[in-house]
Amino acid sequence: MIGLMEGLEITRRSFLKLGLIAGAGYTLPKYLRAHLPDPFRDEVGPPPLQGPETWSPSVCTLCAAGCGMLARVIAGKAVGIKGLPTHPLNRGKLCPKGLAGLQHLYHPDLLRGPARRVGKRREDRWESVGWDEAYEMIAERLIRLRDNGTPDRFGVLTGATASLTGKLFERLG
Repeated sequence: MIGLMEGLEITRRSFLKLGLIAGAGYTLPKYLRAHLPDPFRDEVGPPPLQGPETWSPSVCTLCAAGCGMLARVIAGKAVGIKGLPTHPLNRGKLCPKGLAGLQHLYHPDLLRGPARRVGKRREDRWESVGWDEAYEMIAERLIRLRDNGTPDRFGVLTGATASLTGKLFERLG
């Protein structure tokens, strides 16, 4: 140990620089946390309604991982998301995609049910249809493909699915 310290000369100036760096490393993160907004907050704006608050456990479906999460619910509306600490996969952490789940849920362009195009492609004109009618349309088209001998014209693009959806696609293949 003494051999390592032999050539080291500590001047008053280098000692003060080291103290300044150590002090900044300790206090700067605390200062930033106190004075800057937290980009990973679990709230999206003010709660929409006043009422009883509950935390509901759930699973994130924005990717195939299926991380555990807790949703903060006020008056029946989800207003916050955070990781589920007891989940064995993510242990209370969520990725940026999972943290943005509420933005995904409440995005104004999100389809709220099935729709049928009413116009030419790329005109972006749609009308809402019921679920029964949508299932009938899909079944008719799949039967037509099978009867015409062209079932290979139907394809599904997904990520890795180890869920019931994946089992459904396996049965279709």
